Amino acid sequence: MTPSSHDSATESWQSLHADSVVWLLHDHFYHRLDANLAMQQGGVTAKVVVPIGDLAIYNDSAGEDHWEFYQRTLAQTDGWAAESLVRLERTRQLLESRPDRIMLAEKAADVLRAKQEGKAAIFLGCEGCKAFEGRIELLRVLCRLGVRQMQLVWSHPNQLVAVAPSSGGWALSGFGREAIAAMNELGIVIDLAHAPWSLFAQVVERSRHPVIVSHAAPSGAHPGSGDMTDEHLQALKACGGLLGLHFCRHYVNGPFATFDDFLDTVDYLMERGYDEIVALGGDLFEDDAYFRARHGPPGGATHETWKVFIEELGDVRLLPNVTRGLVARGYGQAAIKQILGGNALRVYRAVLGA
Repeated sequence: MTPSSHDSATESWQSLHADSVVWLLHDHFYHRLDANLAMQQGGVTAKVVVPIGDLAIYNDSAGEDHWEFYQRTLAQTDGWAAESLVRLERTRQLLESRPDRIMLAEKAADVLRAKQEGKAAIFLGCEGCKAFEGRIELLRVLCRLGVRQMQLVWSHPNQLVAVAPSSGGWALSGFGREAIAAMNELGIVIDLAHAPWSLFAQVVERSRHPVIVSHAAPSGAHPGSGDMTDEHLQALKACGGLLGLHFCRHYVNGPFATFDDFLDTVDYLMERGYDEIVALGGDLFEDDAYFRARHGPPGGATHETWKVFIEELGDVRLLPNVTRGLVARGYGQAAIKQILGGNALRVYRAVLGA
């Protein structure tokens, strides 16, 4: 029986997806073995999980009040290294429990080896830098324990940030400048997600390696949404960096954004010559009652009507939808492979080594 053109097209994009390196730059499922094992069901080769950051995303401390715990961790600086090291060790133990399926990655070459061996490569990252408490020695400890991507800030200043008393603008502190140099030396990918422009520009200028924004969206693609201006995009292109596209609706195009809106965002970037910076961000996490208790819905939505993630992208097992959508939009194989993971592989090679 001769296959129909529809069958041939389906086989084509599925084969392309299976043959590609597929990489998510930001993921919160460090604590769930099932979610990490599910990577292979979505054809995902690599991702960066963030077990530690400038606050406790998840509260796994028995008996704690979740809201009080969350509020306390926002302001806490002293003692945060101990909390972070415990979470990092728990994550390593979880991921190392399945060496047949998961490879803790430290070099770009680990991603290709994982692909060849049918495993998922998982890098460890931080969302904010309170974890090393203003001490370069602790930054080095985190690197020895496998941390390879560091988002400098979350929503609050930390020891790397100097805040101008008059304007409230953010810039690198003296320690922050020292930390950027140390991250370049150690081979740690610098992530500027959530960084205001004043800090962003200073880091791009100072870092001798490409920097990334692990989860964001261009504001020009859908006015009123996104957080990356043309200025941000040009800076990322100039330094050879990356923009990991967000899967949350309100980043892409308001609380009711669709998969077509996501693909329109890709079109926007590719048509403007940003093909070498486009990557997959994700920012996947549990959309549960705990999350919704801490976050109000974006304007124009209620908790009853708002679904956080674009439906076709809300689970790691759904990542083949990206390849399917890009093929349907007419993108060639080389461009699709670049978006899915080729650009990320290039930057990680440049920073971490082959």
